[in-house]
Amino acid sequence: MPFLPPLARAAGVLEIIDGPKPVPFADMARCMMDIVRMNGLFGGRRVTMIPVKRLLAALPADHLITVLDVGTGAADIPREVVRWARREGRRIRVFALDRDAATLQLAGQVVRDYPEITFVRGDALSLPIRPGSIDLAISAMTLHHLEPAAGTRFFSEMDTAARMGFVVNDLVRSRIAHAVVWLITRFITRSAISRHDGPLSVRRSYTPREVRGLCEKAGVADVNVVHHWPYLRLCAVRDQRGRGGGRWRKRASVSPATILDEEAGRETPVPDCPDGARSCHVRLRRVRVGAVATDRYLRRTGRARLIADRGRRDLHDVGRVHNRDRWT
Repeated sequence: MPFLPPLARAAGVLEIIDGPKPVPFADMARCMMDIVRMNGLFGGRRVTMIPVKRLLAALPADHLITVLDVGTGAADIPREVVRWARREGRRIRVFALDRDAATLQLAGQVVRDYPEITFVRGDALSLPIRPGSIDLAISAMTLHHLEPAAGTRFFSEMDTAARMGFVVNDLVRSRIAHAVVWLITRFITRSAISRHDGPLSVRRSYTPREVRGLCEKAGVADVNVVHHWPYLRLCAVRDQRGRGGGRWRKRASVSPATILDEEAGRETPVPDCPDGARSCHVRLRRVRVGAVATDRYLRRTGRARLIADRGRRDLHDVGRVHNRDRWT
């Protein structure tokens, strides 16, 4: 009999970063940089990269790798994936998706030396991605933000989007993890939001058994959930090689048009350009994200490309990518 009962999940409790009140950009940026720092110091990136490198290394050497990162935050893991590809001499395109405009703006500022990364604003529960159009879907520190029903949908969406499979890395709920994260956020982090949200993230996270249950409810079989106890993390990996997944199309290049689900296009000016993209006019394309219409901007004269959602939410997002000429 355990000395203390298991830590119950804090269902329905929102972290500050997920709350209804807008978080000032500077506070949000400090929180995101704290997450990047802790991922580096305590093995968060390593837990994701071990299976990612194994899966991507199995692709043909001349294949243009495509990866989708869901809930990218400050894009530290997409950067790590790109660094691996550069070391291995592999061509790669990473689509970094997040639902928060300010988060994408911050991420765009820190990936200036990574033209392989493209930012997309979208919902993890309704990915704006053609089924089977990418090689691998990855996600880190996103699952615990979702309630069980949403978590089930999340795994289903990840599985549908990728040919080879997915890698999902998150915290493991336990009393030890809660105590350790509480101490870490008091002595290492710089943000008051991190000190509040860090321990709460542990309380909102799932156990390995619960994650297996979510995958089963999503109809996703053969998911290997590994508890990396030294890092207080779990990693759920689905490898579809040899199961009819992992089929790829040989291609010399890839564009957002082959990944995102387009409808129609028309010309429009951007009424509110970000810094570095002043006076830009772009081509607007309509993209369906479930019932939400997403506007994708393909052409720019400034330094940024905009990916914006218009529909049930008033969204206006920024992402840095190549000049459109390099997509064709």
